[in-house]
Amino acid sequence: MRNTLLFIALASVLACGAWRAHAGATAPPPTSGFPPVPAPTSSRKIDEYGNIRWRDEQLRLDNIAIEARNDPTAVTYLVCYGGRRSYEGEASRRCGRAARYLKTKRGIEAARVVTLDGGFREELTVECWVLPVRTQPPALSPTVDPTEVTFIKRRAARRHRRR
Repeated sequence: MRNTLLFIALASVLACGAWRAHAGATAPPPTSGFPPVPAPTSSRKIDEYGNIRWRDEQLRLDNIAIEARNDPTAVTYLVCYGGRRSYEGEASRRCGRAARYLKTKRGIEAARVVTLDGGFREELTVECWVLPVRTQPPALSPTVDPTEVTFIKRRAARRHRRR
């Protein structure tokens, strides 16, 4: 009786193994239906946004920080474009603020966050790129000639009357 049970167990194990080998050899490779995820070492634009509220920008920068942490060798580029009508230095201030946030609040190393002045576009724009180390920075794509830009003057600070 014991020999018969061992023989049946051995035969079932062999049959299952043979079936799995046959099924694996003839089955097509599984597909998820989604496009392939880019390798962490490829150059890719993560986000692009315009003149948004600081709180909304922080949420977008949090996603950039996650991408930067997923590939610890990559460099994050923040390319900022001033608008056709903008304050002087507005794009560089926006880039500086975003870079400070990534470095101080999200702990990304300073050497891995680079800001670039992209020139001017119709509206203020920030592009966020993650590139492998030792690669060319992203190509700049301004759409407005600097001679066509109108700089808005800042209002003088109001003085409050004392009552």
